[in-house]
Amino acid sequence: MGRLELILPATLVLIALLVACAQQPATDLQPAKDTPAPVGGTPGPDVVEAKTDLTPNPAVIKLLENNGQVKSYWFAVADLPDERGGPFYSVMGSKARVEPTIEQVTTLGVDVVFLDLDAKTATGYCIIGKSKCPDPNKQIPLSFDDWVVPLPPSYIEDLKYGEVIGSSTFLKRQVTHVKYHKGDLYYEAYLENYYGYPLRVAISDSQDMSNVIGGYEYRSMAFNSIKDTDVVHQEVK
Repeated sequence: MGRLELILPATLVLIALLVACAQQPATDLQPAKDTPAPVGGTPGPDVVEAKTDLTPNPAVIKLLENNGQVKSYWFAVADLPDERGGPFYSVMGSKARVEPTIEQVTTLGVDVVFLDLDAKTATGYCIIGKSKCPDPNKQIPLSFDDWVVPLPPSYIEDLKYGEVIGSSTFLKRQVTHVKYHKGDLYYEAYLENYYGYPLRVAISDSQDMSNVIGGYEYRSMAFNSIKDTDVVHQEVK
């Protein structure tokens, strides 16, 4: 038998094997266990979602333990870093009453704004200056975003993981300083020592808080002195 006759059968066998492999479905192939889920998709049964290993700070939790006693509160807000005073806010549940600054009253012609924090609505009235208010029951729709501010309880969840860095007297009240970071920003809050509500929250882009770029002061804060009728419009007769 010549060399060519030997080569041809072997070649035909090899081709047949290759064709058979190509036609065989890859039913035995399984994805690796560390295969990430598609962005926005649901992880498969073999994919373990990453967990954030954060533990609340017991020292901060102690400061916050009386939060639940607060049923209502009011304050005068001031923006940081310029510390310019703003409106007064009375808050109870999902309702809030805002008393604008004199400049805002002059510009808008309203002296009370009622906020529905769930419905995200703001409604103005001219009530207090009755001589200038021909109809104190007239509703004046306003932009909710123009009047809403981050309320003190909105920081509580992040504060649980913060670090106690000191204490001081702020606006004649004893406060504890708690610092935390979120994303690229750093936060330092002054917590009122009894109820644990922030009286000041400064936001900085530097870890040492040397460059405050935002935040709020919650001045003259008082607790549990608001009635439910204070935060919704009462018809003037």
